[in-house]
Amino acid sequence: MWIILLLILFWIILQTENMQSHMNAGPYTNVYYFFSPSCGFCQEMMPEWQKFEANAIETIYTEKIDITNPANAEDVAKYGVISVPHIIKVNNGAAEVYRGERTADALNAWAMG
Repeated sequence: MWIILLLILFWIILQTENMQSHMNAGPYTNVYYFFSPSCGFCQEMMPEWQKFEANAIETIYTEKIDITNPANAEDVAKYGVISVPHIIKVNNGAAEVYRGERTADALNAWAMG
């Protein structure tokens, strides 16, 4: 019984690692939106982010990351997030901070570029 559980655990770990390597390599671009629920600027940006997410092409992976959630502390530190809203594009391991207009169209053009 324990052997079966260990094999299942090992398989889950392998699948997670494969997904991470898949998302960080190849044609995928990861775009992360770091926000705080209490941030007024984040609340203003959220509708544009949602439009961007809805229209993102298949090779763009998007994720909202709440900086107030302790489970996200590692990502916040990894990308050096010190203010919000903060948007980062990761492509082939290289991270780039978004400094453009806060519109869905501008985000889409940047993410595809």
